[in-house]
Amino acid sequence: MNPNNTLPPGQHEVKDWPILTAGRGPQNAADWTLTIDGLVENPVVLTWDQIVAMATDEQNSDFHCVTTWSLLNTKWTGISWKKIEELVKPKPEATYVLQYSNDSVSYTTGTLLSELQKPNVLVGYKHNDEPIPMEHGGPMRLIIPHLYAYKSAKWLNRLEFLPAQKLGFWEERGYSEQADPLKEQRYTEDDE
Repeated sequence: MNPNNTLPPGQHEVKDWPILTAGRGPQNAADWTLTIDGLVENPVVLTWDQIVAMATDEQNSDFHCVTTWSLLNTKWTGISWKKIEELVKPKPEATYVLQYSNDSVSYTTGTLLSELQKPNVLVGYKHNDEPIPMEHGGPMRLIIPHLYAYKSAKWLNRLEFLPAQKLGFWEERGYSEQADPLKEQRYTEDDE
């Protein structure tokens, strides 16, 4: 997270949210579900209505793309990561979470569980009080404000808790596993 609300190195502010994607998302959100499984005590499959019925959390944060643009102080509504963990109860050996997208390229991205447990991480379904548009990953995407946006999977339909790292779509292609905008960790060679 960026406590000073300033641009990270190498980023520039945009006012309109650019549309960038490796694949194409679902055309109909009516049948959408979120599966949460793997190393958890209580695996679940949540429907859209169940997610929306859960207590909602709101947060304002910056959103940084690895391609150098940033949206500053953007509002997200969704379910906090803390509530997700309270629901599924991760097992002690779970250290990593792989995100899956319902898209045309079988997009995945993974994150250390400790990164997801930081403040302001949520499973989001609204952006600036409106449903997240399909072209930006709606109906649901994970929001990890302190990492580059490719770590916040669009069209999120599964969270798998794992015992170790598993590289996702962009990480297999040389993008940083850490993905910290403040350290400009864009590619594997940028990782410390």
